[in-house]
Amino acid sequence: MIDTVDARHLCRLTPKKALAGEVDQEAIRARFLDLVTDENLREKVAAETVGVRDVILALAFGALARERQDSGSS
Repeated sequence: MIDTVDARHLCRLTPKKALAGEVDQEAIRARFLDLVTDENLREKVAAETVGVRDVILALAFGALARERQDSGSS
């Protein structure tokens, strides 16, 4: 469950009932923090490299379009 308090978000992690007695709460917390950190890093890298990614895609698809044109006119 995620609550918003002032400008902060509070996330409460609750294991599924079937696993409630078997799980290590600290392990769940650590795994969750790892996943959040990973996602934050992915978003940051994507934002910082969007221009380079767009150029690479344009060059790649431009080359494919040229290949199709060349093979279609033969």
